[in-house]
Amino acid sequence: MLTGVSLFAGVGGFDLAMQRQGVKVAASVEIDKKCNEVLAQHFPDATQFTDVTTVKGEDLINAGFNPSTGIITGGFPCQDLSVAGKRAGLAGERSGLFWEIARIVEETQTEYFIIENVPGLLSSNNGKDFGVIIGTMADLGYSIGWRVLDAQYFGVPQRRRRVFIVGRRSSDRGVAEILFKSEGLRRDLTQNQQARENTTNTNAASVTNSGTTTALRVAYSMHGAMIGRNDSAGPSGSGFLGVNKPAYTLTASSQARHGAVIIESDKSSVRHLTPIEYERLQGFPDNWTAGQPDSIRYKQMGNAVAVPVVEWIVQNIVDVTKVS
Repeated sequence: MLTGVSLFAGVGGFDLAMQRQGVKVAASVEIDKKCNEVLAQHFPDATQFTDVTTVKGEDLINAGFNPSTGIITGGFPCQDLSVAGKRAGLAGERSGLFWEIARIVEETQTEYFIIENVPGLLSSNNGKDFGVIIGTMADLGYSIGWRVLDAQYFGVPQRRRRVFIVGRRSSDRGVAEILFKSEGLRRDLTQNQQARENTTNTNAASVTNSGTTTALRVAYSMHGAMIGRNDSAGPSGSGFLGVNKPAYTLTASSQARHGAVIIESDKSSVRHLTPIEYERLQGFPDNWTAGQPDSIRYKQMGNAVAVPVVEWIVQNIVDVTKVS
């Protein structure tokens, strides 16, 4: 049985995706107390750790994580990588927490890992930060692939493009099968949407665990190809959503910056999106974060991963593991 650990777990997007695909969630690591309340409610059998800088691989193994059939996931903080921020990159205090992921992956020798971040990671420090990440994980002995995926093609009406990096320890062939199984995409595309999906597909690559030099070269050459954009503002900074159009990217600061993301409810009026609608836009069940102030719920969903995207990746990992 596959087992999983989520680092920077938030309210459990990675955990939920793994659970839905039959992966046993052994532990989560999350420093935010309000997020931990949500995790404790939905994953009572998983061991909770609060500080990623102090938890050790041995701690996770003792909690029930089996590295030989393990998946370590983590969407490390993106504030220093977003094009909307100051772009401190991996030298920043928050996004520099990537090194804790690398440490824990090395300490556990996990079979798989999934790392998620904003597309701005590709251009951070002129692509060098992305090259460092790929090179570091390859040097740890992993075959690596990466792909930019947009949540709107996975069953949720939200434009949310994120970089997903997947590594596998024991096989070179598995990574390509995991990230490029395009027939599994749950999408209902118009011709224009298909063109966007094709653009997304071009921002993807993979390397074997012996291909560190190739990884760095590819990373540098890609840095200008995908510039992350702040979709949360919408037209004229309003956050407005048109009829039958996907929502703009939800962020933790959407509410504070715009009052609320709003949606056209008929031809003459607008209304605020509710916390439940935020949950739906991220692929969570209704009231996943119920019991907390709305301001906290909006923030939690803005920071969350789109569950159906991760679930698709995990499903492919499960399928690859069955035939290995």
